[in-house]
Amino acid sequence: MGNRKNSLLAVRTAGMILLIISLVFSGCGSANGEALSVDTTESVDVTTGEDMAANTEETDSDGYSQEEYNPDDYDLDEESRKRLDDFNEKLYLEQMEFEEKSLESNDFYTLIYDSDGLDQVLGNTKEDVTYDDIRAAIDLLDTTEKVKDVYKTLADNLEKQYPTMDLRMWLKNLETMEIEFMSDVYFDYVGVDSGIYIEASNKIILQEELEPKPGTLEYQIFVHEMAHPIKVASFSIGEKKFEWTFSEKPITDYRYANEAMNSILALRSYDPDETQIAYPLTSHMYEVMIENMDNYTLQDYVDEDIYYFISKLNETNGDNQALKILKLIELKCNDTKDDSVHFPQSLFYDVYDYIARMHYRNHISKDMTPEEIEKVKDDLVTRLAAGISKNTEFDTKHFDDYLEEYCQENGINRGQYAS
Repeated sequence: MGNRKNSLLAVRTAGMILLIISLVFSGCGSANGEALSVDTTESVDVTTGEDMAANTEETDSDGYSQEEYNPDDYDLDEESRKRLDDFNEKLYLEQMEFEEKSLESNDFYTLIYDSDGLDQVLGNTKEDVTYDDIRAAIDLLDTTEKVKDVYKTLADNLEKQYPTMDLRMWLKNLETMEIEFMSDVYFDYVGVDSGIYIEASNKIILQEELEPKPGTLEYQIFVHEMAHPIKVASFSIGEKKFEWTFSEKPITDYRYANEAMNSILALRSYDPDETQIAYPLTSHMYEVMIENMDNYTLQDYVDEDIYYFISKLNETNGDNQALKILKLIELKCNDTKDDSVHFPQSLFYDVYDYIARMHYRNHISKDMTPEEIEKVKDDLVTRLAAGISKNTEFDTKHFDDYLEEYCQENGINRGQYAS
């Protein structure tokens, strides 16, 4: 893989200074409305159209696909065109500079990405903090017994699933954490729905009317916000500032990746089957990818960073497309939430094909009947679309087209469903 240039951290310093001095909102939604307030209708905004493929593709010496999504191939307004140009530039630079790291430092702060980085900063190992330490710290929180019970249940469930998870930053956050309940007026003001975790002040704020009963949406909101401090932290040792983070720029570049991973970790800690989840389409896409990997679990989400996930995706799929796919997912999330931009669904066909290919590889075989093959595709589309809001465009028809392509490439008989 290409090495990240030494100047990268300096280039990104200005953006990170803004990140440090501003409140880092890691809530369940935004003013534009993807949240745990799930749309229960079955309608999906299905778009169709020609699959306008990217017009240029080169490969560098490391095998990265230097694919450019040419704005001229799409009917775009001026702002969307600018965003797509920016996307292409950032994608190219990040591919060239890609490297897994444990930490990075400059004069302003140290970013810590994984457990090895914590070892270097803290001088201990993850074996030094146990789930008993977590439960003891939860008991000391200045909050209600009901909230403590929900939090300790999360710890109990995670201990059963991930007994060797790195808990050091969770414990550090619990030692200074505040949990508050606020009215609807507050959430309307900050532009989120029902719950928020503010990393900079290490505070969980929940809507005061919420009643966390197991099996309810309210319970999922509680657990979602309570899971955030496991993976993100902002702290000081002496005069030095540190960030325990999922990526170098968690707010601007991989915000939705982090939210999706956190949503899956939280919900699957207590319910293996629920389809209604925060950041639904994004979370479902990430969960399908993770389920079709034998080299990655949600413990790795906590113990490692986004670049580790990208590396393991590339390893699973035998290519170097993961970074591009994840950045396209972020672009789609921004499209959904930002009224100033709009991209045609054909721009995201690479994402749909990538996820479908991973799923089909493990769920479709040559000895299956055409009906069984069709059901695999239908079940995947139903799962991805579960709970998405009306303003989330999702081209379900394209999955028919790609299944035909997949079956042809792999010598699989699709029978009467073939076009």
